[in-house]
Amino acid sequence: MVIRDVITSGMGDTYDMKTMHKVMMLNMISLTGVFFMVPLGIVGYVQENSALGLFDHFTALTLLLNLLYLRKTEDYQSACVFGIAMAGILFFFLLATGGVSNTAYLWYYTFPLFASFLLGSKKGAVATAILLLFAVIFFALDYDSPYLTHYSKDLIIRFIPSFIIVFIYSYAFEYFREQAEEKLIFKNIELNKTIIDLNEIETSLRKTQEELEKRVRERTVELSKANMDLTNEIKIRERAEMERHRLETQLAHSQKMEALGTLAGGIAHDFNNILAGIFGYSQLAEMHITEPEKVKNYINKMSKGTQRASDLVRQILTFSRHVESETIPLSVFFLVKEALTLLHSTIPSTIEIKKNILSKAMVMADPTQTHQVIMNLCTNAYHAMGESGGILTVGLNEVEVSELESNIETNRVPGKYLKLEVSDTGHGMDRETMGKIFDPYFTTKELGKGTGLGLAVVDGIVKKNRGFIKTSSVIGSGSTFQVFWPILEYQDSHDPLEEEQSSLFMGSEQIMLVDDETDILDTLQAILGRQGYKIKPFEDGLSALKAFEEGPDQFDLIITDMTMPRMTGDVLSKKILQIRKDMPIILCTGYHENFTKETAAGIGICKYVHKPVMARELSALIREILDQKITPRI
Repeated sequence: MVIRDVITSGMGDTYDMKTMHKVMMLNMISLTGVFFMVPLGIVGYVQENSALGLFDHFTALTLLLNLLYLRKTEDYQSACVFGIAMAGILFFFLLATGGVSNTAYLWYYTFPLFASFLLGSKKGAVATAILLLFAVIFFALDYDSPYLTHYSKDLIIRFIPSFIIVFIYSYAFEYFREQAEEKLIFKNIELNKTIIDLNEIETSLRKTQEELEKRVRERTVELSKANMDLTNEIKIRERAEMERHRLETQLAHSQKMEALGTLAGGIAHDFNNILAGIFGYSQLAEMHITEPEKVKNYINKMSKGTQRASDLVRQILTFSRHVESETIPLSVFFLVKEALTLLHSTIPSTIEIKKNILSKAMVMADPTQTHQVIMNLCTNAYHAMGESGGILTVGLNEVEVSELESNIETNRVPGKYLKLEVSDTGHGMDRETMGKIFDPYFTTKELGKGTGLGLAVVDGIVKKNRGFIKTSSVIGSGSTFQVFWPILEYQDSHDPLEEEQSSLFMGSEQIMLVDDETDILDTLQAILGRQGYKIKPFEDGLSALKAFEEGPDQFDLIITDMTMPRMTGDVLSKKILQIRKDMPIILCTGYHENFTKETAAGIGICKYVHKPVMARELSALIREILDQKITPRI
């Protein structure tokens, strides 16, 4: 422990590894010198060589003081210089005195190593050169002393070159080691700088990360709040949209009712005329009962009258029906024809109707709403002319909209369009009025004669069908409204019933006929019986169901009315289909707002038809079902 403490004494806390090695080397050399010099000095005194003993002890004392100085001051550079100086003096003394058998000169060879290591390559080389110079001088002097050793020329000639070689190797080794160390130090400095830069970058990145995390947290809070606000806004907008849709539906329906009220007088007049004709022809038939040809002619006229009445009722129901819109491929041609027929009985005779209805092109639209558009525009035109009369012109043809005429904001894109044009010769409108005509509740009519909803509804319907409206007007000359619908490229107006209207179809199957109207039962039983069918009539659903339960396989087809006492047609159909799933059923209805064609199909009913049904149509439908062209949906 003592020796280790002595060897490591004098080491500063800031010393690097190389300096620590130098201090340890100096301590070892000094300690070794003290251990050897003290006994050698005693030997010198014993041999009565006081000078040698004194020198040895002086050297030991000097080395010991150097150790103490280094331990106290940690000034290793001064201690190294002093230690090398003392080693040089000691080695020269040994060279001069010869030592044991004149071999002390061998210590000289170790000096370049110690000097280069402790002082560095340059200072070590200087110290070694000085020591070599002293040796050369010693070899060159002619002296005569019993205390000094004489060396042979042969040894001197070998010693000096060999010492120089050791000197050169020691210097070169230390020099290259220092160069490598400098490079290593430089690289260490660069590495430390890189580490410092990386630490700074890491610190900056950590700071940036913390800042980003802080921003993310803040932004997350903001986004959560914004998301809640957006969710609430969406809910509010959804409720507003539902309310808007409800109000629009009410608006459209109320506007239809307004228009229907306007037409009511004319419809009643037209209907009374039809009934008067039927009543008159029935009396004529009774009067000429013995003349079959005349009776047949009167009956044909009565049949045409009932068909006109049926068409009139169907048009009124179509116009007034309060249902959700359904966009389907549609031919506006037939709707325009129907609307004009309905208007004919309402418009005063002072107004002339000119028709230019040419195109049967198909468009995507809702039939009821499109009928409403036509009726609104024609009614507005009639009101613009009033009782003074004029000309109402209705046209339907196809046009092409070019790139130059297109306008995305108004649904006006290039392509083929079906154009409905309604014009009048009324009082016309100025620019200010034309700018407001599509605004809800704007009207130029007197209080109580209009709500201002008609054109607003028309505008909404047309835009919903990806169409657009153009208007023009001249004060005193009249106004023109042009409605444009995109034409469907693929058009198919095929109706399977049109192919089978050649004559009444014959058959022999057994048919259950259910209707609470005795007249309908009697006429259908007679017509279908004449065609060969076996008919079993029932005046209510309960009795029909009981008969079916007793023999479900005896019937090939069921024709039932919808609205009946005790059991409605849809309930009867459900119960029958529960007993026999493949039972074909035709359901007939005069008018039912809630029960639709889709509802009937969902139950499993084969066909859903509106009354009155012509005998030819019913015959074709019966054969179509029985010949398995239509099967129940199971």
